[in-house]
Amino acid sequence: IGMLLGILFADPGTIKRSQETCFPIPESILEQVEAGEKPPVNVTEGPCTYCVRCMVWRPPDPDWEDPNKDPNDPVKGATGTDRGQSKTCGGVAKQLPCHKPYHDYCEENCPDMRGNTHHCSICQRCVRDFDHHCGVFGRCIAGSGFQGNMCYFKSILVLALLGILTTVGTVIACLVIHFT
Repeated sequence: IGMLLGILFADPGTIKRSQETCFPIPESILEQVEAGEKPPVNVTEGPCTYCVRCMVWRPPDPDWEDPNKDPNDPVKGATGTDRGQSKTCGGVAKQLPCHKPYHDYCEENCPDMRGNTHHCSICQRCVRDFDHHCGVFGRCIAGSGFQGNMCYFKSILVLALLGILTTVGTVIACLVIHFT
């Protein structure tokens, strides 16, 4: 029952609205909102995307590659950024170490800024490490490893497997006792 309650009430990894995640709003979005139009597409700036439905900056995509990168350049290296150069994500400057890709830096230093974010069309919110929207529980199932509510989901699957193995073991034990 604890696992089911965990799925029902644990945060799956929703990107919460805050000063850091909502601002600055991209100019193109502001112009469309002021004109009374609904913004049709998300805005992408470097590795970050602004979701026009949630009005939040999504974290960098882990698969994003800087188009200016040159692995042979000792100054820019594989990240495509100058050593010590700060990158911005939603206007929030982050100092980028020279030896790490941007998304690795963000995963370590901005836990609320991990990649693989998806907008759930049913919940109408952006969720990190989205897996699926569960029709049974009415919730997004999300997380990687044992983060988000994925830990509860995986634990339920393990408990189901253990239940099946216990049943098989009991049947085998009964057959051995009965026929020997």
